[in-house]
Amino acid sequence: MTGRNTLPKAASRLRIAVLAMLAFVLAVWLVSIFGIPLGPGVQVTSHARESGSPYAPWISTVSVGLFALALLRLSAMLKSISAGDRFSRAVTRPFRDFAVLLLLSSLAGLLLPAITALLALNGDGPRHLQLRLELRDAIFVLASLVLFLIARMLEQAARIEAELEEIV
Repeated sequence: MTGRNTLPKAASRLRIAVLAMLAFVLAVWLVSIFGIPLGPGVQVTSHARESGSPYAPWISTVSVGLFALALLRLSAMLKSISAGDRFSRAVTRPFRDFAVLLLLSSLAGLLLPAITALLALNGDGPRHLQLRLELRDAIFVLASLVLFLIARMLEQAARIEAELEEIV
């Protein structure tokens, strides 16, 4: 079996894993937002909720929602690859969308808590702002930017493949 024939099968398997991840992320988010008990001593909370901000549920909703949309676009790309496409617009466009949505999700998780904390400052009391930054957030932003580069490379490969098909 050649490498070209195994790519659709691998994409199909990865798509199943991506959809399973999507289901898991949404289930955990729902349990967290609605405070659904999972048993004695088991509670799922989000970092945003722990901040004490009244905007915490909205922050996690925006971040998780964008991440879920990113996974859906990744699934669409993998479906196209499973069907035999490699460098078509059906592959490159969902991949670019995935990178954009992943970046937006990362930035939402990173910046929205700071923005809402700034909005919560009022002119009467002491002005104290605490920002919590984690290395994981920076890594996700960096990874999203790398995915943009890969998306551009795929688009360039698609143009080269189209030119080669015209020559032949």
